[in-house]
Amino acid sequence: MSKNMVETKDENSKLDKDEKVDKSDDESKKNETKEIDTIKLDKPYVDPSVLKYKKKKKVLKWVAISVLALIILVYFGGVIYFYSHFDKGTKINQYDVSNMSVSEVEKVFSDELNAYVLEIEFKNATETVAIGDGGLKYNMSESVQQIKKKQNPFIWFVNIFTDDTFSVTFSAEYDETSMKEYLNSFDCMKPENMKKSDNADVVMRDGEVVVIPDVTNTKLDRDKVYALVFDAVAGYENSLNIEDNDCYVIADITADSEIIKEKSKKAEKFLSIKAQYDFGDYIYTVSREDLSLIGYFDSDNNIQISKNNCDVFVKKFADRFTTYGKYREFNTHDGETILITGDNYGWIIDEEKEMEEFYNLIVKQKDFVKEPETIKEGFTMCELNDIGDTYVEIDFLEQTLYVYKNGKVELETPVVTGNLLYDYKTPGGLFCIDNRAYDTYLVGPTWNLHVNMWMGFNGSIGMHDAPWRWEYGGDIYKTDGSHGCVNIPYEEAMKAIDICITGMPVVCYWLDEVEIIKQ
Repeated sequence: MSKNMVETKDENSKLDKDEKVDKSDDESKKNETKEIDTIKLDKPYVDPSVLKYKKKKKVLKWVAISVLALIILVYFGGVIYFYSHFDKGTKINQYDVSNMSVSEVEKVFSDELNAYVLEIEFKNATETVAIGDGGLKYNMSESVQQIKKKQNPFIWFVNIFTDDTFSVTFSAEYDETSMKEYLNSFDCMKPENMKKSDNADVVMRDGEVVVIPDVTNTKLDRDKVYALVFDAVAGYENSLNIEDNDCYVIADITADSEIIKEKSKKAEKFLSIKAQYDFGDYIYTVSREDLSLIGYFDSDNNIQISKNNCDVFVKKFADRFTTYGKYREFNTHDGETILITGDNYGWIIDEEKEMEEFYNLIVKQKDFVKEPETIKEGFTMCELNDIGDTYVEIDFLEQTLYVYKNGKVELETPVVTGNLLYDYKTPGGLFCIDNRAYDTYLVGPTWNLHVNMWMGFNGSIGMHDAPWRWEYGGDIYKTDGSHGCVNIPYEEAMKAIDICITGMPVVCYWLDEVEIIKQ
């Protein structure tokens, strides 16, 4: 008989007894018929609700046992799993190693270390240091297994609700001698490929003091490079810029050095020299631009004078101020700008003498004022030309003479010039008054005429009064003109000879024969 059957029988017996006790009084009063029925029952009576209760209790018991067994199974399964795997939310350095095994994490770090490369940026090249170069390798400050031991697998169910962060460092290991040899194998680290830095300097250019900055080239301080690379691999860095870390050897003389400051002062002092030419009414100052070509620094940083460049300057000076035989611009009385020239007026600079004198003065590096050495001189000199603002202007087409003094018209008068009918046309050009006379005679092949005032400017041609004339200007010159001279009314001739002095320019022109460059 099974255990369950015994238990059921006992329970039924207990119920029967209870019922008999509760119903003892009633049963004593029952009739004889019921006693007979009771005697006839083969098994005790069991209430169905009791059976249902027992069955439910049994199921609950088995569920509890199963759940407990499952919890135990899961717990110990977790213990076993997290004994070799990292808890959820675990990070080592930048890596999330949640649920990764120790061997998997070891592979991650092994791959990272083996892939390590330090990129070194030079001015003219990019080089690298990788694992194995110079004997380089890395060791972790802690093994992955040691880190894992810091997590308790028996409380893994608590650890899944927390985050663990671990940090490990990588220590570099290499042979310094081998690493230096490796670095020296770079082309940019070889001495023959390094260019020394350019020193700063001071030059005089275009009239200015110019500081040429120093230039740092490709010569390296190799000891600094070694130290930086050692620090970079020790710090597990991936990039290194050599130029940013001042590894290139700078120039011996930099732009802010005292030598440069002193040279700049000397250059400015030289360019400030007042070297001047006195033309009388006009002073010409040698420009800073010209001085900057004449002077230069020697090896001792002192300014010297180039004799050759002095000669070049004087030649340019002579070309500018030698006006004899050249065209000049001339502004006429009516606003025209014409080109005018002549063969007996202007300046001629004596280049040879001037070269010698100029050099002897400028080499002293002091201010000076001198007159130019000349072979021939004009009446004046100005910025525009050698006519200036005091001159005689004769417009042949208008038959009018103007005398200017200091830019103002002092005299304006009609005149009569050479007779066109008989081919005595007065020639135009630039001349100067080369002789003056009172009470003189004009003698020619067929004439001998007395005049009161004479101002010669072109050989036998001059300006004079004409006592035999009563009219001037207009078209008289075409058929009744002079033998080439310029006839002036008596009163105006007296005024003219008082104003016109020897050497004074005379500009006379036929407007239809000159080049007009501006109207």
